[in-house]
Amino acid sequence: MREEELKVTQIDGIQFDMEDQGGIYTLFITGNGNDTKYAKTVHQVAPPNSISILWQLPQILVISIAEILVSITGLEFAYSQVEKYKLKLIN
Repeated sequence: MREEELKVTQIDGIQFDMEDQGGIYTLFITGNGNDTKYAKTVHQVAPPNSISILWQLPQILVISIAEILVSITGLEFAYSQVEKYKLKLIN
């Protein structure tokens, strides 16, 4: 379909309200383009979240500590393997 064949019309009066966050919703708008009567149907694809997002904080904390420890170990290994005259370039 070419771009000039596609007709986009702004529809006034159609409002979509979410009841809970985290769900997946699909909004169907039906009607023809000749009259101003449109119908909306909202389908819930996935239920809303029932678990708090704060449960992610312990995982984020553990991953952050692990990344710090791995980078410290990598830098310590790199400093132990470098030659003495190149060590002055790093510092």
